Amino acid sequence: MKNKSAKSLSLEQQINSGTLQTNTAIVLDHVKNNRNCNVHSMRKELKFMTHQTLTSRISDLEDEGWIYASGQIKVHCDDGKDRTYTTYRYEPNSSERYKRSRQRAYDKYVRLRDRILTDFYDFYKNDNTWIKHEN
Repeated sequence: MKNKSAKSLSLEQQINSGTLQTNTAIVLDHVKNNRNCNVHSMRKELKFMTHQTLTSRISDLEDEGWIYASGQIKVHCDDGKDRTYTTYRYEPNSSERYKRSRQRAYDKYVRLRDRILTDFYDFYKNDNTWIKHEN
């Protein structure tokens, strides 16, 4: 298994010590302590954090394997509308975190590759530079 990143080590220290110094650590601690939480519930509890910051930190934590999407929940919102939100769970096992982070990275790679082949195929088919790098 790959060594932990500096970011992961810092998060682990913050969570273990209870000294939450970053928005990422605050979001991770919230997910860890609130099973099946979602963006709607986090926005209500973490009022100091903008929506964009919150969703960005969730994405970062998913990239590192610390949290994962566990399902969906329908929430009746203050505006009277029902909305569906993704629920998140904390991954306590470091080897599972590593697997999740690698799978997420691979999924991003596949989406990027497919986009290149779809949107930029005319450039790709005429570009032989990749052959040079394989030798």
